[in-house]
Amino acid sequence: LMRIVEYTNSNDIIVEFQDEYKFRKKTQYTNFKTGRVKNPYDKIVYDVACIGNGKYGTWKDHRNSKGTYKAWLNMLQRCYVNVNGKYASYYGIVKVCEEWLDLQNFAEWYEGNYYEIPNERLHIDKDIKSTGCKLYSPDTCILIPQSINEVIRDNYRKTKDADLPVTIRRCKDGYKVAFKGENLGIYSTVEECLDKYNNKKLSYITELVEGYGDLIPREVAETILQWKPY
Repeated sequence: LMRIVEYTNSNDIIVEFQDEYKFRKKTQYTNFKTGRVKNPYDKIVYDVACIGNGKYGTWKDHRNSKGTYKAWLNMLQRCYVNVNGKYASYYGIVKVCEEWLDLQNFAEWYEGNYYEIPNERLHIDKDIKSTGCKLYSPDTCILIPQSINEVIRDNYRKTKDADLPVTIRRCKDGYKVAFKGENLGIYSTVEECLDKYNNKKLSYITELVEGYGDLIPREVAETILQWKPY
């Protein structure tokens, strides 16, 4: 619903949408009469999110090297679009905070925290600050290089035919474990394997972070190095 709050002539009116935002827009009476005035707070993105009123627009961000709009859409899709089970571990489980359901708020956070990594994308990570977190929000997320995020995500992968992490295999003497193709040994329990695997993973992540040097902001690097896979 919208109503006319100012009327100069049929080509110059101001309408106000009758929702919690009370957004006002200058338009023509014919547009008002036919309902062709767009409310930026309509939930037109996956039925849960809006573009909002501000400087960040979809067309602009598609050509933005930061990829702000695309990052926002991908985050929403993981949580609210069930495409052949592609995001089964997210859909209906992980949510986006109310603030970020408005592109303007997300874009301000994203571009305010953005940094360049040559030939690599940044990922929005919600698990480093709190392992197993189920909410995307300014308080729970940081931007990290893709290569680091891929190493961290390996912790949650399982084999298709057994309830074992993907890097652990049964063998005649117990269980053998590897990290990125490197054999870490054979142990009698899965827990021992995970301990060796996680220690190796943490050492590898430290090497990655140190390898980026000053490319990663100090506070981001410190947060990554404090992460524990359990």
